[in-house]
Amino acid sequence: MNIEGITRRIIFRYVWIQTLETIVFILILVLIHMWVAIPVWLFVSACAVWVLKDIILFPFVWHAYDWDRNKESDQMTRIAGMQGIVHRQLNPGGYIHVRGELWEAEMEDKTLQLDQGRTVTVIGKSGHTLIVRPEKEQE
Repeated sequence: MNIEGITRRIIFRYVWIQTLETIVFILILVLIHMWVAIPVWLFVSACAVWVLKDIILFPFVWHAYDWDRNKESDQMTRIAGMQGIVHRQLNPGGYIHVRGELWEAEMEDKTLQLDQGRTVTVIGKSGHTLIVRPEKEQE
């Protein structure tokens, strides 16, 4: 579990949203109590379990509350310049493997085509499609 990136802002967002969620949960319990008698111990226990759930889940979901980081540009920075292997023929579009992941890819030069197994270099991204150029063959 990596908690280096957790800031006060992320914690505040999580607590704020979970507090609103807890208030809605309590209101629903109150409405249910109007039709069915809920013992006080059950009401308090349900609220305690609800809050405990939020505390336990925080280490696993805090990344979702990190809205300030531009994850798309971070991912592109990491993948640009990497090499991939053509999975399906690029003519000019197809699929490649990069770091064990299958990506849709398109050739930078639309007139070229590459066969399966050839090596390409990632040079950019357009939407969810990687833009690639063929790796120069070694003599």
